Amino acid sequence: MNFIATRQLIFDEAEQCRELALKGLRKMLELEKTPLFTQNLQLFHSERTEWLRRYEYGYRWPASIPSFPTIPQFPAAADTSNVKDAMVVMADVRAFFEIAYRVRSPCR
Repeated sequence: MNFIATRQLIFDEAEQCRELALKGLRKMLELEKTPLFTQNLQLFHSERTEWLRRYEYGYRWPASIPSFPTIPQFPAAADTSNVKDAMVVMADVRAFFEIAYRVRSPCR
């Protein structure tokens, strides 16, 4: 094999790899067009605030809400920011699913 034939073979192989990479990249970008999270931020923040309020209330006074799951009380020395962070995550998830159910449910 001479130098020019080897060079052409490498060029053709690189071009095939480039085409495959671009095809995969276009496919990934097409998948990213559909939003994966709610676009109704006002409703999301409203739901999130409501659920966060409920979780904080249930954490402070769990006996006052009969259907509220018991959350273990942490010692006073424990870092309460971890508990707050966990409640924020729980509120975010619950708000997301509440909105998703409203949007997708045929019953509403």
